[in-house]
Amino acid sequence: RTMLHTAVLMLNGYKLDPNKANADGLVNNIIAPMPYIILNEEKIDPNAPWMKNIKPTTKIRLLKDVIVEGKAKQYPDSRCADGWLTSKELRDMYYLKK
Repeated sequence: RTMLHTAVLMLNGYKLDPNKANADGLVNNIIAPMPYIILNEEKIDPNAPWMKNIKPTTKIRLLKDVIVEGKAKQYPDSRCADGWLTSKELRDMYYLKK
């Protein structure tokens, strides 16, 4: 869905902000943030050094909580932790304001 939203925004005249969207100077490239980070820790430390680069759209969960939820909802072992950015999140993160 994220890339579909990206294509629709571009077709509707939105332009990528070259200071935000481009990866290593490549034109028309977006590096989408990870939708999930699952930690095998006792708790989430919001002051950990690596947390400063995490986008606000990334959902951070503890492995123990993911396992409990999966068992409660009877998810298959093949279930994937994935997500997408909304059109508004994409506009706010990567595009020039119209």
